[in-house]
Amino acid sequence: MPAYFRILPGAINSVASLKLTMEETGARRIVLVTDTGFYSTSNVSALDTMGIFYIIPLKRNSKLIDYGTEGEKHFMFQDHPIFYRKYVVRNLAMYTFRNDFLKAEEENDFLARSGSPARFTAIRERMGTISVITNLKVSGEIVYGMLKSRADIEQSYDTFKNTIHADRTYMRDDHQLQGWMFINFIALMLHYRIYGLLGKYSPQDVIEHLARVFMLKIGDEWKISEIPKKSKILIDSLEIPIMQNSGS
Repeated sequence: MPAYFRILPGAINSVASLKLTMEETGARRIVLVTDTGFYSTSNVSALDTMGIFYIIPLKRNSKLIDYGTEGEKHFMFQDHPIFYRKYVVRNLAMYTFRNDFLKAEEENDFLARSGSPARFTAIRERMGTISVITNLKVSGEIVYGMLKSRADIEQSYDTFKNTIHADRTYMRDDHQLQGWMFINFIALMLHYRIYGLLGKYSPQDVIEHLARVFMLKIGDEWKISEIPKKSKILIDSLEIPIMQNSGS
């Protein structure tokens, strides 16, 4: 579940901002999982200097990667074997993971689209692989699990943009922007809370059920309308503090 947000000016892209952000969260034992465009010698050096743990995936054509298979080990991930090797290049600890299930899919897709034998031979060893640099002293299975968790983070971005529709703002100053971001962040947390607590209900289901609950003005008092049984189950499950008599 998303747990923290911080707004930075668009012109700031320094690695130093990561350390300050991590310090502001108050969390410990944070591991930075990046995308493939983050790697550079200077970035890795800066992270090491600041004492930040990281997992940085590399582009498949990186010259740092060794696609050999000698000494491979394996573990199971989502019912598929993942083969991996750990090795050192330029004093950097590296892992190369290979999923033969995904490898077969990539091979079929490439041959269906291109069919170039020379090109296929040149890139075949890369297919189905992910290679990373990390300074973690843990097993390959743990590194891979952390790396794959990045998909959950990408999903939260997708939810933020396409479900909550918070991909654009018309705020006029920093105070408005901070408030707008805070409200959308709370909405994102509630979105994930619904998934975590209810399972079979989607956030849209919850909205439709809660839309059946109304405030009624009776005389000088506001009261909550009768709550349908299914809506009551959702309200109780989500621990929403709706009172039968709200007062005026």
